[in-house]
Amino acid sequence: MARRLKYLVIALVAVALFSLTKCSNMFELSDAEHFLQNNREQILIVRDYLIMSEFDSITISRPFVPRGESINMDTIEMFTGLEHGHVPVKDEAFIEALLHLFQYSSVIAKNGNGVNFLIWSARNHGRGIVYSIDGNTPDESSGLVFLTHIEPLSEEGWYFYDENFYTWRSRRNQD
Repeated sequence: MARRLKYLVIALVAVALFSLTKCSNMFELSDAEHFLQNNREQILIVRDYLIMSEFDSITISRPFVPRGESINMDTIEMFTGLEHGHVPVKDEAFIEALLHLFQYSSVIAKNGNGVNFLIWSARNHGRGIVYSIDGNTPDESSGLVFLTHIEPLSEEGWYFYDENFYTWRSRRNQD
């Protein structure tokens, strides 16, 4: 009996460690390339709409929807800062592209030089892809506040990024 219990505990610990390792690496550079290629049309519609927008800063979060229900297209809004607040979205092609991307991305934003698509996040850690509006490598001014790693993707102007508050803070404290 004790031997069975020992093997059960070892198996449970192994599964837990595997789960933790897998969760911390949910979205890698190769995943970013794959995401960009497989969702190219919708990504470009959203990117172009945000770049052409009159607002300098835009954040669109995936709306909360109870299980089994679908997102109401009339409730899609962009947060454009304190001055303008929440602005309803009326462009149907843009909304359809957003709805498609919200299957993968939880936040889409335009800030400074970047259009960001947050794909994976955990408590203080996020990963995604970012498009450089002016051709320069996006940085903190692009809304990537806790940027710890950025790497170009195969398509010009696109980057994989990693934000990690604890790593960022540790690096800043070393300086």
